[in-house]
Amino acid sequence: MAAAAAVTLVVTIVDWLLTHWWFLLVLGVLAFGAWLHHKQQRARWEAVRARGLRYGLSQLDALHHARFEEVVRDLMR
Repeated sequence: MAAAAAVTLVVTIVDWLLTHWWFLLVLGVLAFGAWLHHKQQRARWEAVRARGLRYGLSQLDALHHARFEEVVRDLMR
């Protein structure tokens, strides 16, 4: 009984998707946008991390308090 219900559900969903093909297109575009956003965020984080690695302890100690806060903020992002 459960198998028949599952097959019926799958057939109904596939039939609906064939009729409304644009829905799959929208999902694909959204998935691509999410992937691209994630890739850009990863690149930004890597740039911040690389920039942060260029500070030595003496350089961090010599920073003005406002600049130090900006550096910490950038590293936290």
